[in-house]
Amino acid sequence: MNEYGFWLDSREALDDTAIKALPAFTERPCWLHLNRTDNGLEKAFIQHFPTHLAVAALAEETRPRWQWEHDGTLLLIMRGINFNPGKEAEDMVSLRCIVTGTSLITLAGQRLKSVDEAVARLTRANEAVDQWQMLGDILRNLVRGADEHLKTLTGGLLDMEMAWLEHKKDLRSALMVMERRLLSLRRHIEPQQEMLDDLSDELDEVLPANARTQLLEILDRMTRLLESLNLLRERI
Repeated sequence: MNEYGFWLDSREALDDTAIKALPAFTERPCWLHLNRTDNGLEKAFIQHFPTHLAVAALAEETRPRWQWEHDGTLLLIMRGINFNPGKEAEDMVSLRCIVTGTSLITLAGQRLKSVDEAVARLTRANEAVDQWQMLGDILRNLVRGADEHLKTLTGGLLDMEMAWLEHKKDLRSALMVMERRLLSLRRHIEPQQEMLDDLSDELDEVLPANARTQLLEILDRMTRLLESLNLLRERI
């Protein structure tokens, strides 16, 4: 998978050497997207973060969760649709996000379309962004990817409905596959929606205003996505 690094104040890209130096631990705001499977990360993370946070960020198996540190560092673990070739879309890719007072570090073990889209948007930007804006952009892309996948499933269901009306075909097997895929998607989306709802409520008084705005927008998008998913399931 690709690794990225940008200074957020200038949108200047970092080369591979600079990325490996982990400039997110400096005062200058930056965004790093790193390969979670890199064995060298654990030592560097434990040097700069509490051990429990470093271990949680690099864990092999994770569930959607958030963790707030007294110094204002937020760990947020999300999941995105797997658009990688040869992969099942519902075989979600874990995205771990660490937001510090100035910077954002994201980690994944596979390529994420939402990250690639955020890179493209950042390189086109005309002004500086902060770590919360960067996080918001990535998470909006994450939800948009799930929404695109749901629209694909909706189209598949429409095709089945037309096939039944025209030919009265037995669609029980195809509908069972569709139900399985929708249940799998809901199993990943619903815990994230609940987690973001809990985070927004618990950290309402400590998060910066722009952080609350970003997270509440993502929560609203994910809530509407879950509602659309449930409506589609009712049609089966």
